[in-house]
Amino acid sequence: MEESIKDGLKLRGLWDRRYEEDDEARKEFYHSQGLRLKDEQILASGLIDLTYDNTKSKIGLIYTTKDLDNLTGRVEGFVNVRQSVKDILDIYVNVNYKLKPDISKRLGRLKGDITLSKKIGNVDLKGKAYGYLGTVLISDRDRKVGIEGTLLYNKDKINIKSVIKHDTIFDYSKNKQTNKESKTDSTESYFHNQELLFDLGYKSNRIEVKTENKIRGKVFTKSLAIDKDKYKSSDTNKDKTVLTLYTSNKLVRSFGNLGLSLDARYRAGLDYKDSGSVTDEHISLLGLGINYKGTNTKNSIDTAFIAGYVDSKELYILNVWSDNSIDYRMNNKLRLIGKLNLTSSNRLGMLYQGQETEILGLGDISGRIEYRPTDRVEIINEVGTKAILLFNYNDRKKAQPKTSSSTTNNNSMSDKLQKLHLHTQYQYKVYSDNSVSYKINDGIRLIGKLGLSYLNGYDSERLYTALRDIKRKQIGENGILEISSKDTKKIKEEKQSYGEDNLSKILINPRIELELRFMEDKLLLKPRGEVIVSIANKENENFKYKNTTLKLGLNVDYKW
Repeated sequence: MEESIKDGLKLRGLWDRRYEEDDEARKEFYHSQGLRLKDEQILASGLIDLTYDNTKSKIGLIYTTKDLDNLTGRVEGFVNVRQSVKDILDIYVNVNYKLKPDISKRLGRLKGDITLSKKIGNVDLKGKAYGYLGTVLISDRDRKVGIEGTLLYNKDKINIKSVIKHDTIFDYSKNKQTNKESKTDSTESYFHNQELLFDLGYKSNRIEVKTENKIRGKVFTKSLAIDKDKYKSSDTNKDKTVLTLYTSNKLVRSFGNLGLSLDARYRAGLDYKDSGSVTDEHISLLGLGINYKGTNTKNSIDTAFIAGYVDSKELYILNVWSDNSIDYRMNNKLRLIGKLNLTSSNRLGMLYQGQETEILGLGDISGRIEYRPTDRVEIINEVGTKAILLFNYNDRKKAQPKTSSSTTNNNSMSDKLQKLHLHTQYQYKVYSDNSVSYKINDGIRLIGKLGLSYLNGYDSERLYTALRDIKRKQIGENGILEISSKDTKKIKEEKQSYGEDNLSKILINPRIELELRFMEDKLLLKPRGEVIVSIANKENENFKYKNTTLKLGLNVDYKW
């Protein structure tokens, strides 16, 4: 559903690339469009756009619920007002209110911000103040206030962005009570966060240079003193960093069909200990990439070397990845597409006298044939495979004394699998997707599909993409990248569907769809039905029939 909504927003020119990476910005944008996309929820919303003279405003109301029977859900309302004051100053005010059962007794949640902006030549100046009340009346929910100043410069080939920001969170978590309504006591526990950002970019026809730099300070306090309890290892706060320095620099140069990229990143952090001492961490990345774009082919290979000192240990990683594709149209009826993508992440223990060397490999290869014997018929066949492989070498000579080598290796591998959410050390998927579509007339198309797949321990599609993406980027402003909480949730759902005890699975998935187009292709209705037959086996067991799932659905796309 979300992908269809994205396509519609892109066609209307409303989608911005930053929404792909910034979860909070994407969420706020969806809300401004009267949308809340979360889980399998029923949504009803209404928007009113008003324009008068130099003032534009939007009023919206969103209702979502999982169950219409008891009419419990959440109501969210918002008001956005944007006003230009005689071409001197722009004012933007945003107020958002939410009410749901668990906070209704505390009058719901309220947040808002006000932004003043001024354009002087090629310079944009913005000042913003914002606030957040977890509940209008004091409870165990946090409150936050903050200010932010931004300078933007854009002229010819140069762009500059500078941001300074400070916010304070008021921590009321001590008011939380088990099986009782939260208390209403005031608080002296605060979290202070300061950020200074400076970005500089240059782009011409053949060269692009970009540098992003950020300094961030954050500290927990109790009244005016540092809250040492927050920095104890036993506390729920796992982030002990009080100061972070991060810089990311990239150079891209094109030589006709050939492209060259250089990447350099560095992150330093200071961690505070409850004893009053401070420890430091450092990590750096140097990367080199080469890509080639031909008439029918695209090829790229990138490598990144990461070195650092993290968690009181030396760290050396060598990552290499390559993307290759061919798209060849033999004639107006036949098209051939092939893809090969490989990623390898190698923790090199031998470089620092370490005990373990770990290699994580990810790969996918696919071939696709598209054949159109007539204007009405299209046949598509795709076969492919995906694999995740983990190799872990434990040097027995460096293992702890009086410890069984096999036990050490087994425990180490088990820990690695759990940390990476892997079902087995070697897992793969082989699949075949086939479809035949027939155009009945200009507005109706019938599509039949058949999917066949064999999965050996490959229990999550999201896990593959998550591991691939973080290994290719590897470090960010918070240090070594890990799988996000959003991806982790999706991975757990897919693993549960696969079955934790299942070693291998065979899936047979016939589908039928109907495309109905109306209003000059602006409205598209897609009723569909599919059957999924699952056959699985457990370790040391033969394959057995598991279940059959029937799914019916209707997609409605309207483009305006």
